Amino acid sequence: MKHSFKGFVYVLVFSLTWSFMALTEKYAMLKGNDPIKFAFQHFVVAAILMFFYVMYEKRSITKIDKNSFYKIILIGVLGSGIAYTLNFIGLKYTTSMNFGFIIKSTVIFSVLLAHFFLKEKMSLQKGMYVIVLLFGVYLISTKGETFIPRSGDLLILSSAFLISSANVISKPVLKNHSPEIVSFYRFLVAILFLLVIGLVFVPNFFEIQNPLLVLGSGLFDFLTILFLYKTIKETNVSYMTMMSMMFSVFVAIFGYLILSETFVPIQLLGAALIIGSVVMIHKSKI
Repeated sequence: MKHSFKGFVYVLVFSLTWSFMALTEKYAMLKGNDPIKFAFQHFVVAAILMFFYVMYEKRSITKIDKNSFYKIILIGVLGSGIAYTLNFIGLKYTTSMNFGFIIKSTVIFSVLLAHFFLKEKMSLQKGMYVIVLLFGVYLISTKGETFIPRSGDLLILSSAFLISSANVISKPVLKNHSPEIVSFYRFLVAILFLLVIGLVFVPNFFEIQNPLLVLGSGLFDFLTILFLYKTIKETNVSYMTMMSMMFSVFVAIFGYLILSETFVPIQLLGAALIIGSVVMIHKSKI
């Protein structure tokens, strides 16, 4: 399919806000915030922002058919609730380097799932782009160091599969409902899921440790999920996933500028491979 300029802008905004959200969450973890507690709090902020945005757009949050409603529940549980929990548990048993690379296996899962369930085209060209993109992410995430498997890697891989599944499920839902409505209910389901988990396993669950970080992360998540679904609605799941590999480039750049993380020459090669592939993907009809 021919890709629109609007879809290109949407996916760039999605990747950019996602990178800011990731850096905010990383900083929050460095500050000692509990991951489940922080996730719940930032989802509450995101849901409130989305609610007011839906009201501003004068969209109804009640006119949802039963089939779509069940799918949205599944999207929220898989894409935000379980996936988010697995990410943070996995991070305890693996390295940030491994996490940064493995989580982007979403590009493999998304392309395959979209092919089988959404009938999106599979081609040699698309396969080559996936390989080049993953190699670029590998260079950025590992800085050229040897990848050593850790016990938490399987949890991160499972999270990537669930995120991809949620994105594929969302495509048919977005045919009948706006990105704003799907986003709002995704946040709401995630809040309810994490509320149950938090009340059972997390002491002082409602304590807010860093209000500004919660507000910032919630704002970025509000924008990230909104533009994720705008992209999927405008284009397709494969395009969104491959183009959003720019996330790794943005995280590396802003991590260097904001968190004073190191940036080595081999990462420039990885960034060049990703940027070059993204340009070619947008110009192609895959």
